[in-house]
Amino acid sequence: MNFLSRMRIGGRLTFAFAVVVALTALSAVFSLWRLVEVRSAAVELTTVQAERNSLAFRWRQNVSVNGGRAAMLAMITDTTLAEPLRAKVKATSAETSVIQKRFAELETTPQGLALQAKLGEIRGRYLAGREALEKAAADTSGSIASAIAKGHANKDFNAICDEYIGLGDQLVNYEQKRAESEGAAIVAAVNATSLV
Repeated sequence: MNFLSRMRIGGRLTFAFAVVVALTALSAVFSLWRLVEVRSAAVELTTVQAERNSLAFRWRQNVSVNGGRAAMLAMITDTTLAEPLRAKVKATSAETSVIQKRFAELETTPQGLALQAKLGEIRGRYLAGREALEKAAADTSGSIASAIAKGHANKDFNAICDEYIGLGDQLVNYEQKRAESEGAAIVAAVNATSLV
């Protein structure tokens, strides 16, 4: 206090004003820093996370749609009716491959990587099951053995398809929860900034 008491009134006012300006500047720097954090989180949520959500949902939908198409193809005996449907199955499968690759670029969390690994493994079984179903459906001999083989292939494929769709649901749910968590982090950062 001796320092302030020895100062003249003008010096004291100047010192007090300098302290206020310094505190205001520090507050502004802190607020700017927090706003940069909020902006970064908002960009993540509105671009990358939104794309991950969309890809996860499209992946799950493609599996569901193609599973139904494959089951329908197994029942169709007319090749003119089956060919356009077969082309759609191939196009959707190719789109799913593109989705899977893009998703792998975006999702890097341990839980996301684990789900991707499970989805990749089951996708291989799904494609093999779909091929077995198509092979069984191609046998048009009408024998009892052929009908039994079709029934087994269909049952096996449906089980794989259900498992694949279930994992797709888990991926969609994980990405939705992640988006909610990132949104909550943005709100918390905004609230922390507004307290300054």
